[in-house]
Amino acid sequence: VSLAITHFINKTFNGNRNLAIEVCKRKTKKELGIKNLRGWSIYEKLALQQWSLLIQATLTPNTWRGYEKKQLIKLIKAKGNENEHNFILLLQKHQRLWKDITVKFK
Repeated sequence: VSLAITHFINKTFNGNRNLAIEVCKRKTKKELGIKNLRGWSIYEKLALQQWSLLIQATLTPNTWRGYEKKQLIKLIKAKGNENEHNFILLLQKHQRLWKDITVKFK
């Protein structure tokens, strides 16, 4: 996965990781319907930043159903919280995420 993200950054953003983060975060927020980050902790915002690269490099959230996007938002926020167990459970249950990743890496 990290190699796919690095390749994506190199190909799409000419290796500019900071630009990739900014653009991917903006695009991810739009595709997931996140209007603003009020109420998000600093750690949840950091998780969104980190996951935005993964999302844009490997997933197709613009084709997902609303509930799949909401599940992904919950997953990202869970990553930014202290309870790693909750994050793992949400990660394991997100069928669409795994479907997209499986297709990407076949």
